[in-house]
Amino acid sequence: MPELEQDLRTDAVLRAEFTADPKGVLARYGHPVPDGVSVEVVESTPEKVVVVLPPMEGADGELSDGELAGVFGGGGRGAVSPQSLSPVSLSPWSALDQLR
Repeated sequence: MPELEQDLRTDAVLRAEFTADPKGVLARYGHPVPDGVSVEVVESTPEKVVVVLPPMEGADGELSDGELAGVFGGGGRGAVSPQSLSPVSLSPWSALDQLR
């Protein structure tokens, strides 16, 4: 998603659209989000750093059938699954580094 990240850094209209309709913007950039998966956009500012915790693994550490389908291409070409969305993709850690 480097192209989307760069565009979000420079295009105020896209930022507003992404905040209002993240699934629509992700789809337009070739990363459709499956039905049943929600996307929440939280804007980091110089005064606020957003840290996203990854989902907890099951007690046995194994993936469900649905998670496996998403990991192994069951979500379709370019599909976004919760497992493929990393908080690092929009670099919250770099914001923490800047605070040091």
